[in-house]
Amino acid sequence: CATINPLSASSDPNNGDDDDLMESSLVSRFTSPRIDDAGLPLADALIAQIVAPSFQVFWLGLSQSPLPSWLRSASLFRTRGSLVAPTLIHGAGLATCWLAGALSAKAFESESFDVSRGKGYGTVISRIVQAGAFATGILILSTQTSLFF
Repeated sequence: CATINPLSASSDPNNGDDDDLMESSLVSRFTSPRIDDAGLPLADALIAQIVAPSFQVFWLGLSQSPLPSWLRSASLFRTRGSLVAPTLIHGAGLATCWLAGALSAKAFESESFDVSRGKGYGTVISRIVQAGAFATGILILSTQTSLFF
């Protein structure tokens, strides 16, 4: 069974198939992505879900800044470990947004992170910025949606 890349198919530019091919390519980024390093999505999810929000909580505690609303506990009394659950829940949302952004930018394909043989970091940085922009858009959209409902 061969995989057909819809962008490599030649089509007549005048018959309107280009829109169908582009839509098919965009959808296939999420439905059947090409992931060349199976550990990369897992590592990205762990960093986005656990490490990044934990560093944020540590930094807010060290600088004695006010806590964000997602970190405030529903309980009146602070118990030991009361910040763990909200941090993991917030991190799950961040990880979901980042993984969707990385899939949209094709960041898990080997061309995205291969810097060998003098290729440089241009593609790497470009894909990271694209993934971050998409993830930020999803995060803003989901936050606004949750505030509305």
